[in-house]
Formats: sequence, structure tokens, C-alpha cells
Amino acid sequence: MSRSFLIALLLLIAPLRLLAQIEVRGQVEDAKTKEPIALASVTLVSERDSTLILRGATDLQGGYLFSEVKVGRYLLRISFLGYKPLERRLRIVMPSQGFTVELLDQLQQDSQVLEDVVVEAKATHQRADRRVITFARKDVQEALHSYDLLKTLPSVSFDVMNDRLKGAMGGEVQLLINGIRSTKTDVLMLPKEKIKRVEVYDIPPARYRAVECVINIIVSGLDDGYIAGGSLNHAFTTGFGNDEAYASLISGRHKLSLEYALNYRDYRDRESLAQYSYSLNQQALQLTYSDHDAFGYTTHSPALKYAYVVDERYLWEARLQPRAERRFSDNIGAGLYTVDGVAGEKLTTTGRDRTQQFNPSLDLYHWRKLGEKDELSLNLVGTLFSTKR
Repeated sequence: MSRSFLIALLLLIAPLRLLAQIEVRGQVEDAKTKEPIALASVTLVSERDSTLILRGATDLQGGYLFSEVKVGRYLLRISFLGYKPLERRLRIVMPSQGFTVELLDQLQQDSQVLEDVVVEAKATHQRADRRVITFARKDVQEALHSYDLLKTLPSVSFDVMNDRLKGAMGGEVQLLINGIRSTKTDVLMLPKEKIKRVEVYDIPPARYRAVECVINIIVSGLDDGYIAGGSLNHAFTTGFGNDEAYASLISGRHKLSLEYALNYRDYRDRESLAQYSYSLNQQALQLTYSDHDAFGYTTHSPALKYAYVVDERYLWEARLQPRAERRFSDNIGAGLYTVDGVAGEKLTTTGRDRTQQFNPSLDLYHWRKLGEKDELSLNLVGTLFSTKR
């Protein structure tokens, strides 16, 4: 076999090795007891830009498996209630034997978390898909309101820029109050002393499969009455507004609420100037282009909700939510081509876009507790989407 043939063969094999995908198999255990930790959150993100690559959870034996992992540099993050989060750098290269990388990670117990958050030990509250958490009296006293208490949960973080809760992986969080789908506004209206416990679903029910985490707030009986309010958030110089209004009426087992949110953007004075230089057919060409545009949108999000609740045994809920949105954009641009420094062809552009969307939806939900470990839920959703452009 000639030397040139061997070199050619190696050049063919090298790209295949780089494109090969590797299996990462790991085990998570308690650093002190060596016992496996089940249902721990495991994520793999890019070390370069923290982009989420893969995520999952350990099985009942504390094991996890990531398949089809490409060669590269990653950050492996592992977290679980009552333990300090673990993060370490992981470099995936082609193994000398096979295509499997095996890992063993040990988590240290976090006594601070265990002191602040008490997990109930009743068997009826321990499920494979959720954790039942009660707040210490000290936590309730120090919290400004009910929403503040949720910020202390180990499964979520608070996004200050967007003023919202997000999951450990940065995903959406769905809030429930006694099983009823709720918003941040609903939680703010809750007296913090009325919260009995919080159920955190790391594996969301099928109804909320599009979100990362579900938080169900169980409260004791609320007093009859009504409440109304709203908020305005505007930046007049930049054409920005987030406004909302809400009203809620409670009478016995009946709850009726109305919400309305208005999101407004109107940016009319954007200017840009760009210059492109390149060569073509041994000539030096240049394009100088200036653009002036305006764009914005208005979104109307009303919601009418009715719920009939019998303690923690029965729930019937109806939610009607018509949603309308209007978007616009206009731009005028002008450009000039030069060839070897000599002015040539001129360029003008105009653009106009108008888009209207209407997206009403009706959500009917029925839930009944059948026994200590059995429950029945039915969900019917109807939606319509139309757009005009």
C-alpha cells in the first residue's frame, strides 16, 4: 500500500470522526451517602454561548443518557432540591474505544435550602412528577406579597428584565391557583397568609405540555367579595406601553374574573447608514445606502374566566380569550454605487407592510378527584387563527 494512498485514506476518515455523534451516559448520587438521586435536572449547554443543547432528568436509579452529542466543549449542569447545584466543563472528544462517554457526579447537600423550604413527607403529596412545598412562617413574614414567595422556590428563577418567573432552563412557568390557570396579577391579589402549600410540577401535566414548569398554589378558602385594579407602564419618548386592567368577583364556590392587557409599540424615527465595499472583475465597487423606517404593533389581550371550585375535590373552568394584533412597518431608502471611485447607478427602495391577526380561543376544563391516588381530568380547547396582510 503506497504512502499517498494511506494519506488519502486518513483525510477521508478524519471528517467522519469529527462528524461522529457520541453517547454521554451519567450517574448522579449523593456525595455523602452514595445513594442515587432520582429526578435530578440535567442540562448540557454550549460553553461558548450558553446555548441549550440537551436537557433531561435522572431516572429512579440516578442515571441519565444523552445521545447524538457532537464533538465540542460544553457545560454540564445538575440541580435538585436540597442540594447545591453542580456545574462543570465537559470536553467531548472521540474516545479511543467506542462512542460512549461515562460520567459520575456527586451532589453536596445544601443545608440552607433545607432550612428555608420544608418538603412535606406525607405519601399522598409525594409524586414522581411534583414536589409539595410549604413555606416557613419566617418566609411568609418577610415576603412583600404572595408573588415574592414564589421567587424563593428552588425550581424557578426571577427574570428582572422581563419581570417574570422562569424555569431552571429559562423556559415558561405556568401559574395555577387551586388548579385554576392564573396570571401574575391573580397571584398578587392573593393574601400571602392564605397560601397552604405549593405544588411544583417538574414534569408538567399534559394540559400544560408547552411550558417547562407548573406551579399550583393551594390556598385556603377566600372571602367573598370583589377586587379591581390596573397598571400603566409607558415610555412616551420611544412609543412604548404595557397596560393592564383586571377585576375579580368571588361568591362562594364561584369565581368570575375579567382581564385586559394592551401592549403598544410605535417606533417612527429609525435611521441607518451602511457602506459595502467589494471587488468584481478587477474593479473596486462600493454601495452607500441610507434607510429611514418606522415600525410598531398593538396587541389587545382580553380574557373572561369563570371557575366553580369545591375545595380540592372538584373544578370546572371556562376561559374565553379573544386576541387581536396589528403590525405595521414603513421604510424609504436611497443608495449610490461607485465604480473605481466614480459615482454610478442610484438605488431607491420603498416598503410598506400592514398585518392584522385575530386569534380567539375557548378553553373548557373539568377535573374531579376520584380517590386518594386517582383523579380524572377532561380538557376541550377550540381556537381560530386568521391573518390579513
